[in-house]
Amino acid sequence: MRNLLIGLLLFVSLTSSAIFDPKRDTFYIRGYGNVDNSDLTEALDIIKSEFGFICKILPPLEIDSKNIIQNSTHILEVHQTLKSLKVDSKTLYITEKELWTNRMYVRGYSFLNGNVLIVRGDKKILRETIIHEIGHIFGLDHCGDMSCIMAINNDDFDSGKFCNRCNNFLKFYPKIR
Repeated sequence: MRNLLIGLLLFVSLTSSAIFDPKRDTFYIRGYGNVDNSDLTEALDIIKSEFGFICKILPPLEIDSKNIIQNSTHILEVHQTLKSLKVDSKTLYITEKELWTNRMYVRGYSFLNGNVLIVRGDKKILRETIIHEIGHIFGLDHCGDMSCIMAINNDDFDSGKFCNRCNNFLKFYPKIR
């Protein structure tokens, strides 16, 4: 059973996100709306130091009004937003807007094994949020280990790092870990 699981993980990694080679491919960072440039450069430093990716900051995009929650000026519906920001390359969007999905506010959002993620430019939580969302785009779901960066609602316990289980999963993506 273990060999079957390892084989399945390797197959998934070779046919999806693992095609991304951080030593050759670029991870893009882009403002979505009126974003402080220091948030973009901090995000670049976080991604390069944690994962070793080549990073490039792109010019910001204006917020599409269809992504703003009705009767609001400062809340993005993030599921709709990510669907509208279709990209072929790994891209992190940073916004000053609040992020909303499934009847709750979130710090960041991404699709499992996707290419695009969005985070709120809040310096107090920027590092943890970016690393957590990148974990999702490389196949990690939420973790039950409250010290793991992939856990949710764990502010009192978060170590800022992947637990052994999540880190071992990322090792199946040899170009990342």
